[in-house]
Amino acid sequence: MNRDEIDRVYSELSAMLREAGLDWLVAEVERDVRHGATVKLLEPAQLLERTQTDASAGRRGRLSPRNVTREWSAEERLSLLLDATDSAVCGPVFLVDEVFRLFPDAKRGVISLAADEAEADEIRFAHEDVATRLEAAQALRRLLNQVREEIHANLSR
Repeated sequence: MNRDEIDRVYSELSAMLREAGLDWLVAEVERDVRHGATVKLLEPAQLLERTQTDASAGRRGRLSPRNVTREWSAEERLSLLLDATDSAVCGPVFLVDEVFRLFPDAKRGVISLAADEAEADEIRFAHEDVATRLEAAQALRRLLNQVREEIHANLSR
């Protein structure tokens, strides 16, 4: 994948998520992208100079790296969106499937997931619906993993 393809996939996935009512997810990823990636940095020259100065002065101790913010690369930006999509869309389905497997008596009822008890927006899972959702979540995860592999192959070149 080249930079243009990565940008196109990011845009198309963002549009699909917005269309599915997950605009909050795209907004969170874009907020993180705007803030940039924080990297701890201590340059070798600084390390050598400081170590020699500390040694000659008889001082010992750890050096503290400084934090630097940099822009996310196109690959990293798409990876953030893929991971967020996997967590928000596939994660709850796999969780509920696991609950139904761990607690067979729950198969007769409905499982509800909400941020808190006062949350008006909740996701309800009836046992009958989980098989269909699980199939869709597995298919989506396979697609997300294929894109991740493409990104990894791109970085390896």
